[in-house]
Amino acid sequence: MEWLILSLKIKRKRVVVLLFALAGFALGSGLLFHSLFAPKLYNGKPESYWVNTLSLSFSTPFLKALGTNAVPVLLKAVEQRDNSAKRFYRHIWPSLPNRLKKHLLYPRDPSVVRSNAAMVLNLIDEMHSANIQDADFKTVGTVDSRVLANLMEKNFDPTVRYLAACRFCLKKEPALTPIFIKCLTDGDAKVRHAVLLALGINCQDESVTGPVFAKCLQDSDIDVRSSAALILMDFTNGLDLAVSEIKKAVTNSNPHLRRAASEALKKDSDDEIVEAFITEGNKSQQDSQ
Repeated sequence: MEWLILSLKIKRKRVVVLLFALAGFALGSGLLFHSLFAPKLYNGKPESYWVNTLSLSFSTPFLKALGTNAVPVLLKAVEQRDNSAKRFYRHIWPSLPNRLKKHLLYPRDPSVVRSNAAMVLNLIDEMHSANIQDADFKTVGTVDSRVLANLMEKNFDPTVRYLAACRFCLKKEPALTPIFIKCLTDGDAKVRHAVLLALGINCQDESVTGPVFAKCLQDSDIDVRSSAALILMDFTNGLDLAVSEIKKAVTNSNPHLRRAASEALKKDSDDEIVEAFITEGNKSQQDSQ
């Protein structure tokens, strides 16, 4: 009997030791997980808060809080995508109690986050290019031009690509000319127009850009065609290139473009043909709306 009682006491001690060991392991694992995966705090708030509330008007608090991490966080934000969980959160938000909303982030649409992040990246680059002595921007660092070029070329959001292209309308980076030319095939007309203007500003070699702008006269978008025509009119051989391309446009699959080209070629001089091509293109566009 005594042997049995002793045996039970030993087993109980083993169970207690095992339980303490498991509790210690669980606690240690929890601390390790928290140290590795817990969101980093900036001024007491997580990264998600700063990204979610980001806007041009709120850029200073953002930059002060994130400092040297601002640009990497912004580059993550411009890649933010929507998903079913985010859509569900936006859907149920209006029905949530106000007391609960106070403790939750507002369900910002990812497209808004991406646009805001792209605008702040442009702002950082603009401030550094202008050499503005602002302490908030000094601690942030710089945005490499090739990073912006990569956004212009490869980001899945046309608004982000457009904003990146717009930045190059205000700065000169002639080394990026091949990328500008490549981006003129972008599927979004607004992006192509911004890229075309950026190319005109960044590359002054008419032998390189002349044929490119001439080809843009057959673009499906009237703004791209008009801007390309106006630029060519200032080139040494621009009128010759433009008229040659307008002659090709009479067989274009776009009926508005064919009509504009046909009407323009009725004019006598080269400059009148190009001017009429722009005018007829605008008129045809208005008639179709």
